[in-house]
Amino acid sequence: MIAKHRGGRAAVTAVGTVLAFGMSPAAVPPVRADVVDTDWLLDLLAPEPAPAVAFDPVDLSHLFDQWFYTPLHAGVAEWLDSAAGQQIADAVNVVLGSFAIGNGAAGTADHLDGFAGGWLLGDGGAGYDGGTGGDAGMFGNGGAGGAGSDGLAGGDGGAGGWLLGRGGDGGVGGAGITGAAGAAGINAAGGDGADGGNGGAGGRGGAGGLLFGIGGRGGSGGAAGTGGNGGTGADGADGHLDGWAGGAGGNAGLAGIGGRGGIAGLFGATGSDGATGDAVDGISGNGGDGGNGMDAGVDGATGGNGGAGGAGGDHGDGGAGGNGGNGAGGADGSDAEPTMTGGADGEAGQAGQTGGAGGDGGAGGAGGAIAGNGGAGGRGGDGGRGGVGGVGADGGDGVFGGNGGNAGLGGAGGDGGSGGRGGDGGAAVHGLAGANGGGGNGGAGGNSGSGGNGGDGGAGTAAHPAGGNGGDGARPRAGGS
Repeated sequence: MIAKHRGGRAAVTAVGTVLAFGMSPAAVPPVRADVVDTDWLLDLLAPEPAPAVAFDPVDLSHLFDQWFYTPLHAGVAEWLDSAAGQQIADAVNVVLGSFAIGNGAAGTADHLDGFAGGWLLGDGGAGYDGGTGGDAGMFGNGGAGGAGSDGLAGGDGGAGGWLLGRGGDGGVGGAGITGAAGAAGINAAGGDGADGGNGGAGGRGGAGGLLFGIGGRGGSGGAAGTGGNGGTGADGADGHLDGWAGGAGGNAGLAGIGGRGGIAGLFGATGSDGATGDAVDGISGNGGDGGNGMDAGVDGATGGNGGAGGAGGDHGDGGAGGNGGNGAGGADGSDAEPTMTGGADGEAGQAGQTGGAGGDGGAGGAGGAIAGNGGAGGRGGDGGRGGVGGVGADGGDGVFGGNGGNAGLGGAGGDGGSGGRGGDGGAAVHGLAGANGGGGNGGAGGNSGSGGNGGDGGAGTAAHPAGGNGGDGARPRAGGS
């Protein structure tokens, strides 16, 4: 009993001591302790949705084509080209009484379409000059369509084998023809250049096989034709002193559109569409140069205007404008009437006539509707050279013993004609204005007249037996400016 009591007091005393020193017993651990981490299990039971697996039938068809059909077709084609394959094919065809095995012949000038392949095995023949490619039979590739000529459409590709086969590619469209150049003017303006032809459309790709087959690729469109250049204007002549205008350049044609790709088989892929013709879409023709003015008895005649450049195709650049014709030179000044008075100075020569104005440069052609630079404007024609100044009159002869008169001044040269105006740049993205024509050169000054002769010496007299000395001749003066 005592022992128990003392033991109880000791326990109470120990607790009191702990509380007295501000110490508390260790906290009881919480019921939910992180002894075992179970979050991973919860994440596993409720995962996020996985991304969907992409399924592309086109990729599958190309894999099938690459790893199965293409090697199989290559093996069959090699067998058909061998001597043994030819013998077996000929024998089978004879027994069946039809063309069962073999490749179709290509088209010719007499038969543009390619011939069909064997109804069992064989490729179709290629088309000729826009002809359609031949169809394959049960197994094989369709023939390619023939390329078009002179702006005509390309032929469609032949169909692939009805069981397995690729469609033939469509033919390329023919390039547009180049426009004819304008005729040079004969006492008339230059002729306009003809427009370039449009490019032909590409052929449609052939259909793929029924069970498996990739459609043929569409043919590319033909390039656009270039426009013809304008003709040169005629030079001025009697009755029409001014030069004639140059002809306008022809417009470029349009590029052909690409053909549609062939349709796919049940497990195949559609063929790719053909590309549109050349992006340049043809180049427009340049305008013709204007004719030169004719020399005249008065002021020089005006040069002809340059022709306008042709417009570019959808993406093409406009043609350059023609250059203006040069103005004609002015007439020479006439000599002044010499004086009849002995010993007097000669009169000045008349001034030369003004040269003719140069023709305006032609306007540059408009650029393409979609893109392309406008053509550069033509250069204005140079002004005509001024007329030469008239020759000064001779000085008068001196009287007996007198000095001769001085020669007259040469006439001033005529003014040069004004240069033609540069043509306007073509419309569209980057048209460039033409350069203005240079002003005409001033006429050369007239030559001065000859100095007058000195007079004869006077006769001697009784008072002056010796005769007088003759007069000195005058020196000529400088010519006009």
